[in-house]
Amino acid sequence: MSILNNIHKTKLDKSSFILDDNRKYSYLDLQKDFTKFKRLKLSNGLIINVCENEFSFLSGYISFLNLRISQLLVDNDISGKYLLNIIKVYKPKYIFAPKQKTIFLKKKIILENKNYNLYELDYKLYPMHKSIALLISTSGSTGSKKFVKLSFNNILDNTKNICKYLKITKFDSTITTMSPAYSYGLSVINSHLLQNAKIVLTKKKIVDKKFWEIFKKNNITNFNAVPFLYEILLKLGLNILNTKTLKFLTSAGGMIDNNKLKKIIEFCEKKNFLFFSMYGQTEASPRISYIEYPKNKKKLGSIGKPIPGGKLFLKKKELIYKGKNIFCGYSENDKDLSKIENYKHLYTGDLGFKKKGFFYLTGRKKRIIKIFGYRISLDELENEILKSGHKCALKGAGEKLIVVYEKKNSMKLILNSLVKKNKILKGKIILKNVKKIPMTSNNKINYNKI
Repeated sequence: MSILNNIHKTKLDKSSFILDDNRKYSYLDLQKDFTKFKRLKLSNGLIINVCENEFSFLSGYISFLNLRISQLLVDNDISGKYLLNIIKVYKPKYIFAPKQKTIFLKKKIILENKNYNLYELDYKLYPMHKSIALLISTSGSTGSKKFVKLSFNNILDNTKNICKYLKITKFDSTITTMSPAYSYGLSVINSHLLQNAKIVLTKKKIVDKKFWEIFKKNNITNFNAVPFLYEILLKLGLNILNTKTLKFLTSAGGMIDNNKLKKIIEFCEKKNFLFFSMYGQTEASPRISYIEYPKNKKKLGSIGKPIPGGKLFLKKKELIYKGKNIFCGYSENDKDLSKIENYKHLYTGDLGFKKKGFFYLTGRKKRIIKIFGYRISLDELENEILKSGHKCALKGAGEKLIVVYEKKNSMKLILNSLVKKNKILKGKIILKNVKKIPMTSNNKINYNKI
């Protein structure tokens, strides 16, 4: 059995979690913390878990999973106003949060667990479906009350299959680069927990020297990041990853520009590393497909093939996924937690095609506008401009095309591409120069703010 789903029945070793302050915790420490939570005999009410990359959070997260109590995950960086709004809408029975989160000072503390407190609120218990394990935000934005409902089986199934294709074992070790409130960041943690592997928990960013000192000191075997972080790595120099112990890199949460992807693949080929480019959605717990480089370097830009146990196919150019990791519905308030949906297929909303057994994306189904009756894919236009080296973001407003760009000297080229090459009338284009394109906390373009 695995610590991910059965901490109290698992034979544990002394593999360590190492925090950035060099304090070590073992899997046995997780078991001890679980015993403390178990003694409380918590009600089967919702727990809002405020996520940080530290042991206190992790021991609570694992304990609540094992106690089969539903958790709503939010990042510690979210605003107090948003957090209070989530509490008002979801009426949780408990809050598990860092002690420095002062908005909870007047709440009843029922357990102090290292750097975290477990608070009990006055809300009455309401019907909760016993299958719901986690509620995770889809967008990473700071205003949405919409969450994805994931079951215990969803998480376990996807985690097992991730371990299978990445070949993660108890001898592996990773370092955190993303928030556990983000489905990709959480799945990295889950896949190592499942194998009783080593996790280095740190709040340091990859631009900090201290991060790389921790990275090298702890014999990391795999590094996981979103495309935005790989852009930073390319600026820092990929050689910063070069250690004797590193075996593979993974990327998810968006597509890496083909020119940058080539550089990463060439680096991996030279250093004998593997690079896994992955595609997924929070609704799939979260992984759907993967492609392994340099083995498939001729299939640049592909999202690869489905993960073990999953099926991927096309219907009217939309990618449809089938697997046991498909979510069990959305929630927007406490009333949505009494039921689950049993979806057989996940309609991804992504458009694409299949070539020689490999899948490719062409854009989002909803990212299409019409100007004078002609359908225009915003993703295709955006990617075309990005390939020319000009960072921009496109959004439709009725029959108008809004273009936000960063470099002032980009305007002429962007306008030329849209008007002359793509035959879009100049009067239908709104150009806006900004210092920085707005991004979500998951490092994706925040189209809601454009």
